[in-house]
Amino acid sequence: HALARKTWLFFETYVGPADNWLPPDNMQEHPVEVLARRTSPTNIGLSLLANLTAYDFGYIPGGQLLERTRNTFQTMAALERHQGHFYNWYDTQYLRPLPPAYVSTVDSGNLAGHLLTLLPGLQALADAPVLHAKLFPGIRTAHAILHELSRTLPLTGEQQLSPLFTRELDSACATPPTSLSQACVVLESLNRHVDEFSRGLNQVSFSSTTSTPGSPSDKQP
Repeated sequence: HALARKTWLFFETYVGPADNWLPPDNMQEHPVEVLARRTSPTNIGLSLLANLTAYDFGYIPGGQLLERTRNTFQTMAALERHQGHFYNWYDTQYLRPLPPAYVSTVDSGNLAGHLLTLLPGLQALADAPVLHAKLFPGIRTAHAILHELSRTLPLTGEQQLSPLFTRELDSACATPPTSLSQACVVLESLNRHVDEFSRGLNQVSFSSTTSTPGSPSDKQP
């Protein structure tokens, strides 16, 4: 699921209040980073299903799924439309249709299909347990990606994520907590390990930005 988690990172990062909970069309990385702040009915529908998929894979809890869905729906309700149909392109910050304003039957059909798929997923939440069975496996997927990335950083042993994190997470995946109180205990412990790891990363980031070629710290006595 590593690829799925990395894909979700786009929606997690860029679909938020800065763009009125609408998904930007794309993020250009090279030669310079440029976020395309425009969206279409197809993009919106895909983003809504990305929320549902993230929940199914244990990347976000049910409450966050509902919140993200509600925020997007509220924006959609405010968008200008033509005889009930969404235009094909909107500015995600100012919510104006982009010229030339037109309706695409393809994109409208895509959105309709996405919404029909989203509906039963949301309805199923009513009978779903609060403690999602995929919660800890979802965390483990993120941990695997983080572990791979951390190997490229000049971290000391003390700055590495504690082995206790891995053991506690593996234990929670093998024998999931059976109550919310038990889950909270595990999550709080995991969070403490992550906080320690974050402090180590901040130290590495600070040292890399303050130590530049030719600076006094680089000169030999």
